[in-house]
Amino acid sequence: LPDEYTDAQHDILLGLRNRSYFALAEMQSFVTPGAQLSWPHQTLGEHLGVGLVYDLPEAMVMLQGAHLENWGVTFYEVMENALSNLGGLDAGFAAIDDQTYISTTGDHYDACRMLIAELVAELKVKGDPVAMLPNRDRLIVTGARDPQGLETAALVAQQLITQPRPVTGHAFRYQDDEWVPWLPPEDHPAYRLFKSLSLGTRQQDYRQQARLLQDWVAAGAMDPCEVGEFRVHESGTRQPPFSYCVWREGQTVLLPHADRICFLRESQETDHPLVEGINVSWAKAERSMSTWLHEEEHFYPVRYRTRGFPTDEFFATFQG
Repeated sequence: LPDEYTDAQHDILLGLRNRSYFALAEMQSFVTPGAQLSWPHQTLGEHLGVGLVYDLPEAMVMLQGAHLENWGVTFYEVMENALSNLGGLDAGFAAIDDQTYISTTGDHYDACRMLIAELVAELKVKGDPVAMLPNRDRLIVTGARDPQGLETAALVAQQLITQPRPVTGHAFRYQDDEWVPWLPPEDHPAYRLFKSLSLGTRQQDYRQQARLLQDWVAAGAMDPCEVGEFRVHESGTRQPPFSYCVWREGQTVLLPHADRICFLRESQETDHPLVEGINVSWAKAERSMSTWLHEEEHFYPVRYRTRGFPTDEFFATFQG
């Protein structure tokens, strides 16, 4: 890389990634000698991270904190410059149907273009823009009030997320000048598709995180505990998929945040916790679980450490 920022600034662009890309790299540095990397980034829409990329003809170098320090510049100063550089590049979109669009630039920065508000505003959609970023080379944009467009967008994303360099299965809606995570209402015809894509990404994120957490425990970097699995239930019917985790009595567990919690008594041994355990909606029980759950700071995706086990009074109130 150039020694001077003035020599580099024209070739710096944005790198939009799944937030886990940055979070897992930071976690790895705690247990891997020589891996003390710091990739400055800004969180976007809860599930994305925006980093800085030095664009070479045949490579993309994610800038580290040390690079910015050597240049004597701040992250936000460089980010503003990178956004300006990105906006100066040509960008192409094609219409999939009446008011659903997919990027066609193919320069590895298509997903980043959701950050160019003027570009997204030029796409005529029904309602607030909804963006999907299945991989770095594809940005799909449709409208929140376009049932057919949403279904089309989700079906295309479902195919593209299996290709190289996936970003995320989460969808984002542009509201009040910012992107926020979004799902259609549960009675929407496209809800099942959107939910399945979102859960697929969360499951992958939690699996990768779990491997690192197990390394942390083995290295003595954190107190011994079980690392709870983020599970997805797909019924194969018209019922939407949902996520769940298992909380077993007598164990200290780092639980993932899921749609439901399956509680198992210490004496229970089952491969079917959804059927044989006590099945509780996380959203319904959240306010009453603070006694037994502690959110672990600095983890993405979020984890909760268990403290004991809920009482019978809890289950009597919140079961179901």
